[in-house]
Amino acid sequence: LIAAMRGNETKRLLQTSGLKERIGGAGNQFAITALLGVLLFTPLAFWKEGSHWSELGALISSDTNELSKVLLLSAFTYYAYNELRTVTLKKTSAVTGSVANTLKRIIVIVGVALALGEPLGWIKLMGTALAVGGVLLYSIVE
Repeated sequence: LIAAMRGNETKRLLQTSGLKERIGGAGNQFAITALLGVLLFTPLAFWKEGSHWSELGALISSDTNELSKVLLLSAFTYYAYNELRTVTLKKTSAVTGSVANTLKRIIVIVGVALALGEPLGWIKLMGTALAVGGVLLYSIVE
């Protein structure tokens, strides 16, 4: 739901006249959006999870940099994916972006199940289909 709303708002913002000249395009627009998200949600993260930050620090410092590498790689790929999504959204419609995002969810669910060797029973498949179908319908209707 939030992803569909963000996609619609991003598309609306990218259609604002003069925006490209003011901020330099879709890539910079995503960077600004990401920084605003960090600024808005960091206090919430400290409030809800602040007591666990020392545990994370101890885990990172005791690790042989494996966790640090995975965290940095994860952050980089997530940022790159979202910036690419923002640039693509500028060239397509919000519905196309939502449908592509829904297909990505299906690929991730099936890929993780295959990678972990977990069987996909009919109940799991029906639940996944219901959830993904609901997101898809919302995206198309919106």
